[in-house]
Amino acid sequence: MALVLGFVGPIASGKDAAVDYIKQKTQAEVFGFSDVLKEILALMYLTPDRDHLTKLSEIVREAFGDDVLAKTILANVNNAKTAVVGVEGIRRWADIETLSQNPDFHLISIEVDPKIRYERITKRTEKPDDKGKTWEDFLADNQKSTELAIQDVAAKAEFHVDNGGTMEALYKQLDEILEKLQG
Repeated sequence: MALVLGFVGPIASGKDAAVDYIKQKTQAEVFGFSDVLKEILALMYLTPDRDHLTKLSEIVREAFGDDVLAKTILANVNNAKTAVVGVEGIRRWADIETLSQNPDFHLISIEVDPKIRYERITKRTEKPDDKGKTWEDFLADNQKSTELAIQDVAAKAEFHVDNGGTMEALYKQLDEILEKLQG
């Protein structure tokens, strides 16, 4: 069975950077909660902005259960062919309850000051609506239904990573976690 590293953190905390590093370092397969939603939006020719992702997530979870995306991710994790698997975008208790069915699942919280997250989000182009975002817009995004439980879920993480510094500092912390888990 693969070592499964799940990442939780607020918007622009560096979850993707952490997962990308794990992927590069270990050749891990990576699965993201928003990937499924982005595929559905692409089929409908809709932009994968935060509003569309949030609305679709709410609709899918209401129609098929709060754990439907987590069940999809768990099936992908269990079918992975690599020694390490990364899971990005964990947000809810249902995600943790489902992914914890895999005994090799470990939750890692990526943490960083909100002002740094705001600076990062306005400089990147991950979501089409991020570049011109105001501080008020950013704060409002953090109050959307998809973001509300993140802090509580992150508090229960096995590992807490401070991503307020350099990429090298982030990588060092991730290396230490990998070393501890891989023995």
